[in-house]
Amino acid sequence: MESIIVDDITILFESDEKPAANLFANACKKSVPLIYDTWGLNVPPKCQVYVMTSWQQFLLHSAPWYRKVIILITFPLLYLNINKEWSKIAGWALPYQPTIGVKPPTLLNLQNKAIGEKIYVQETDLNRKAQGYLCHELVHACSNHLKLPLWLNEGIAMYTVDKLIGNPTVKDETLQLLNIYPHKHKLLNYRNLMNADVDGIVYNYVRGYWLTRFLEKNCTGFLSTLLRKRQNERELVRLISNKLSIRLEDFWNEIDKKIVKEFVL
Repeated sequence: MESIIVDDITILFESDEKPAANLFANACKKSVPLIYDTWGLNVPPKCQVYVMTSWQQFLLHSAPWYRKVIILITFPLLYLNINKEWSKIAGWALPYQPTIGVKPPTLLNLQNKAIGEKIYVQETDLNRKAQGYLCHELVHACSNHLKLPLWLNEGIAMYTVDKLIGNPTVKDETLQLLNIYPHKHKLLNYRNLMNADVDGIVYNYVRGYWLTRFLEKNCTGFLSTLLRKRQNERELVRLISNKLSIRLEDFWNEIDKKIVKEFVL
């Protein structure tokens, strides 16, 4: 594979994906200072970005030797699970090392868009879309050491893409799901995400996005103070509920009402 380095991030790619690599390099140059200025998060050392055209190649090439052994041993199971989800994956941040993979623009039109179409404003420019995905996954790489709950991890990533693109990327209609979703206390995590129904996935993603946007509008800089050290989910919710003067036990019901009131015209 070929490589280029930008802001201490190594971008790896096959020779025929050089245009995508240059596109990602430009996105990294914009995203790195944006992530630091917004959240106080730095890119981890030895961070790698792959122009991801094959999940098998991505996993095997990026893995240290001991991970390669695990991957090879479990490959039949991995193949069944990942191959089934591959059409839904645009970007992928590995949880065990600062490495991300993002599909090039040429593969984004081949995606299964069933969930994305419920969440995101339509973007027809595939280059902008690919840069947004890279920024999203780069936020995950920068926050990986904090082990954030899904709603906050996705919320800060989605909000950062808004700032990169220069306009909201999530549909206003998703606010209605905050009103009507019946299982507000069934929080998803990354372990049970794949088995959740579509509405559950959409709700957990957009709840994180709108809560992040709400806090950045009304308590600018507060979230960045929470991201200075690793804290468990209950402590994070307690600190946010205190900041907003909401009783902890009422938080998820009340915050949805506040968000809808704030943003629905």
